[in-house]
Amino acid sequence: MSKFKRAQRIAIISRMLVENPSSVFTLSSFSKKFGAAKSTLSEDVALIADAFEKEGIGRVITKQGVLGGVYYCPHFSVDRAYEEVNNVSRMLNDPRRILPGGFLYWSDILSTPNIVNTLASIIAMEYLNSEADFVLTMETKGIPFAFAVAHLLGVPLLVARRTSKVYEGSSVSINYFSGKGSLEAMSLPKRAAKAGEKALIIDDFISDGGTALGMCTLMKEFNVHIAGMAFMLSEEPRKARHVSGDISLMTLSRSSEAPPYVQPAQWLKERRSKE
Repeated sequence: MSKFKRAQRIAIISRMLVENPSSVFTLSSFSKKFGAAKSTLSEDVALIADAFEKEGIGRVITKQGVLGGVYYCPHFSVDRAYEEVNNVSRMLNDPRRILPGGFLYWSDILSTPNIVNTLASIIAMEYLNSEADFVLTMETKGIPFAFAVAHLLGVPLLVARRTSKVYEGSSVSINYFSGKGSLEAMSLPKRAAKAGEKALIIDDFISDGGTALGMCTLMKEFNVHIAGMAFMLSEEPRKARHVSGDISLMTLSRSSEAPPYVQPAQWLKERRSKE
């Protein structure tokens, strides 16, 4: 086994942690890989944790006990989280994004990795202790955002579809009313989730909450509990929303007298003001 210098070990361990968020690595596994003593590796991890904390990269957490080890989780300061969301809000408020009918063009935001990963990190921070077994989203636009959150939490992503696919085997299907009032279908393979598990619902957008309610209803068919619901953007609903307990990063306001306006969600503003 070739020997690694401290700088080399730190570089490799840092990459392993960041590329596998929420995955626990034991000092024993590092010892086998690098041929170094656990005490030495513990010092390496401490240096990485200190550097990550100072640079705002995230946190390296030490987990005690028989199954203990170290793992990485995203972490932003309150100010940075607010500023990142505010920057995206300003991008969305560009008048050139307004489409006929008062709609807002933001497909490019949903498909820009740096933006999606940054916003996903803020959501993942909120649900690190949710004990979610998987992330659930509805096809199609919310998949990149939901996948990024699932990756950061170290859990699988399940995608509910409008029609079942033959190659996914038998499925559970439900009907639900979308925010537009139309009757829609939603399905998920029977083997995708197990009774007693917890689902974190993630999507790009919520208005009246019809689709979110549909996903909650679908989870009831599997006897799966809802660990939380989070969205990148929420629109002020015309009437009472069909679901509660959800959070969003940004809110969208529409009126006949003014163009669409996006701003950071109130909970982010309040948290920032308390700091």
